[in-house]
Amino acid sequence: MTCARPISPTNRQQSASASHTKKTLSARLGGGVVILLLLLIGAVLFGLIFGVLETMFRVEHVVIEGVEPNETILAAANLSDEDRLYAIDTDAVRSAVLRSNPYLSDVRIERRLPNTVALVCTPRSAAYYLEIEDEWFALSADLVVLECGASAEGYVARGLVRLILPKISSAIAGKQIVFDEQFDSAYLLELLQTHSVNPLYVRTDLLRVDSRFDVRMIVDGQYALTLGDSSDMELKLILAEKILADSMFDGNTGAFLDISHPAESSVILDKVTDYSMLWRE
Repeated sequence: MTCARPISPTNRQQSASASHTKKTLSARLGGGVVILLLLLIGAVLFGLIFGVLETMFRVEHVVIEGVEPNETILAAANLSDEDRLYAIDTDAVRSAVLRSNPYLSDVRIERRLPNTVALVCTPRSAAYYLEIEDEWFALSADLVVLECGASAEGYVARGLVRLILPKISSAIAGKQIVFDEQFDSAYLLELLQTHSVNPLYVRTDLLRVDSRFDVRMIVDGQYALTLGDSSDMELKLILAEKILADSMFDGNTGAFLDISHPAESSVILDKVTDYSMLWRE
């Protein structure tokens, strides 16, 4: 005969507790394995994706738009196949390119998938030239210094307009000229912008601006224009063009034109004066 020993309530509880602990530990171990597997899979996928992105976004082409491509711009951008589209410091590239070429007024950096960077350039044109202590400088209409030369011949051949301004203390390529004394250049910038887009610009030999109240020009090498103050300059230039289109100038006759006050303009015909000698410094 087998004698069975009854299990006390306390033993039942201990047994149940031990069983629950084993199941919990097993569940935790199983969950940990799953997490490790997920992490491993995630790492592998990340590595694969990163490798694909590294290949896709590697800079393979740098194109220049808006101006003729040149090595100076490319060298300043300093981009290579070691760079990635998403890691390019566009502000640094833009700043470096603009510093390298005064003939650019702006550069926009465009990322073009999968592996091209476009340098979209806005050109700046030379419009005027002036002399400072025996050196000749080409300027844009916004008074940015573009280049320096030993003579004016090249600038004249390119059709730039001779400019005489108040005394200048500094002319550095890529920057606006700096005047010797405190000088409000706002009116001057407006004046040059107006003149540079007027049809009379291409006929202008000399533009002299001693102050906002004293603006003068020589046109076609034989017409001396007094324009007075810089106000209403667009109207004055249009009026000057219309006057010079009159038939009284058909005989290639020189003249003095006073257009300081458009409503009271006057013309004095003159066949003698050497206009290239007028208003020298």
